[in-house]
Amino acid sequence: MGLGLAVLCALHCLATAIVLISFPALWLKLRYQAPQYLWLFEAERWIAGASLAVAALALLLALRKLRAPAARSLLLIGAGSVSAGLWWPPLAHSLWSVPAVSGGALLIALGHYLQLRGWRRCG
Repeated sequence: MGLGLAVLCALHCLATAIVLISFPALWLKLRYQAPQYLWLFEAERWIAGASLAVAALALLLALRKLRAPAARSLLLIGAGSVSAGLWWPPLAHSLWSVPAVSGGALLIALGHYLQLRGWRRCG
């Protein structure tokens, strides 16, 4: 389930980036001329924050059971990248947030994949 959600998150981030980069007028309109839609950006931050909080709790509870140390590293680096892309001001307010968040989501998905592969080997 975690792998599926991480892949959906990565696809969402990449699709949003493609739409906003393909239609720069839409990005500028949403960002600067349509303040009534700024709640969308904040809603995304809240949803990502809740997801990262649940992921952090799950990671803490399963820390000893993680079979693949590389998976743990990828999960932590991916979560850090998503967090930086959404909340660190130099990244969050620029187009560099797109690769930070999308790349972080892909790292999280890869970490889940490595973890599942480790469980299958041991099981």
